[in-house]
Amino acid sequence: MLITIKGGKIVDGTGNPYFYGDVGINNGRITEIGSVKAKGKVINAKGLTVCPGIIDAHSHSDWTLLQNRKSESALRQGVTTEVVGNCGFSSAPLTGKNAAFIEANLKAYAPNVKIDWKNFKEYIDRLNKPGMGINTVTLVGHGTLRRAILGKEDRRATDSEIKKMAELLAASLDQGAAGFSTGLEFMPGRLADKRELTGLIKVVAEKNKIHTCHIRNRDRKFKEAVDEILDITVKTGCRLSFSHLSAKPGSKKDDWKKIMDKIEQMRSRGLNITTDMIVYRAGPGLLCNILPGWLFEGGTKEAVKRLKDPEIRKKLKNQCNRYWLMVEKKQWNRLSLSGCVSHPELLGKTFKQIADKMGKPVLDCIFDILAEEGEGMPSAMMNGILFTEKHVREMISHPLYCLASDANVSEVNGLTSKFANHPSIFGWVPRVLDYYVKQVKLFSLEEAISKMTSFPAQVYGLKGRGLIKEGFIADLAIFDEKKVKEEVDFAKPRKYSNSMEYVFMGGEIVVEKARIKNKLLGRVL
Repeated sequence: MLITIKGGKIVDGTGNPYFYGDVGINNGRITEIGSVKAKGKVINAKGLTVCPGIIDAHSHSDWTLLQNRKSESALRQGVTTEVVGNCGFSSAPLTGKNAAFIEANLKAYAPNVKIDWKNFKEYIDRLNKPGMGINTVTLVGHGTLRRAILGKEDRRATDSEIKKMAELLAASLDQGAAGFSTGLEFMPGRLADKRELTGLIKVVAEKNKIHTCHIRNRDRKFKEAVDEILDITVKTGCRLSFSHLSAKPGSKKDDWKKIMDKIEQMRSRGLNITTDMIVYRAGPGLLCNILPGWLFEGGTKEAVKRLKDPEIRKKLKNQCNRYWLMVEKKQWNRLSLSGCVSHPELLGKTFKQIADKMGKPVLDCIFDILAEEGEGMPSAMMNGILFTEKHVREMISHPLYCLASDANVSEVNGLTSKFANHPSIFGWVPRVLDYYVKQVKLFSLEEAISKMTSFPAQVYGLKGRGLIKEGFIADLAIFDEKKVKEEVDFAKPRKYSNSMEYVFMGGEIVVEKARIKNKLLGRVL
């Protein structure tokens, strides 16, 4: 298909200054840039900005993609590619030991999806047929591998089990997984020791793939948690991207700066280390992660039984002092329920509001909600005010940070909307372009676009994407800078963005005049 985009302000993704010109597209690729003779369908981009399609460096859309293939919440922000399977969670590979765990997680987010795959190739085939609204870069999760081999046993892995995990990891990477993710703050990943992690990350390095890591702790032991992964990275030489490398309340004053200085030094010695970050003070988290590990011994069903025991509850109330220190400090107005099946009427409310409504102490409310989630308990979500605005700005403006949603594709109304209680889902890109570029002028438009296009393409080795360049795939977004607006917030998080005039996937128009075209052109890259 021949398309000519005429007279646009071109922000090409390199970070270089914009220029005015035309873009010629033929057969899905960019063929000409500059002064281009009109051919085929002509789009008048005068007064509009043309940039590469946005690449979301950290997403969990694999939880909802099979239910919501249109991916409208992402496409209407200009997002054409997402990196999924993060934080140690992926929907493949499946064995007899982890199938129930994966099914319970998917059932919460995508209740109509039937699991009919086992290995990673079969999972990719399922995503590709009949396609998706967006492209994905799909990682294999450490927690999924651990459950595949150890099942419900939450303990240290033996050498034999590590070997089996490594074999399953290698097979998944050979079958199309773009890399390996760890979530060391979550069950079951938090039970892995350095020996286990080193054995697995060594496989990733040998396959020349990437390791993305959500570290064990970002408050009291922030520096120690980072050092653990950096030591393994030095030993294995593996490419590394830290997931939302941020200092939470409880970390030492200079920890973040010292960590970033150390990473810069390691990069100067040839190690490939980057990171990503959301663009909000409040972030999402797993509700059950406030609970101690012993509660889950024997699996989720046993944890549910224990949560219903009054004597165990008394014991638990003195042990919910991990993950987010806001729980330990009982800062209930800074925490809200963002995802659960059993109490949809409570979604979006702070835990102080929930306690007032239910007429009982907050922790009892939380224990009740988790117990009523049953097998789906690991999927229950909360939002928390985790950072200062100053820290968000110093992170996202740092040259080693890609920008990301840490969200998932959703609908304004529909089966996937019940967990859509963070504005990142529908509005993270407009927040960057409106708030951080136009309002507070944290960085230039060119820098912001590069952090959402060419930089993540570089991190994940996406050849032919992330730039407006001759020969590159024509994934593009066109918008009016004056009209780009942050339209959602925590009070009203569900609204499709109207910021993009056009979005192209592989040279085909998928959003036109801010309206979706319902084409499933996305594939696993």
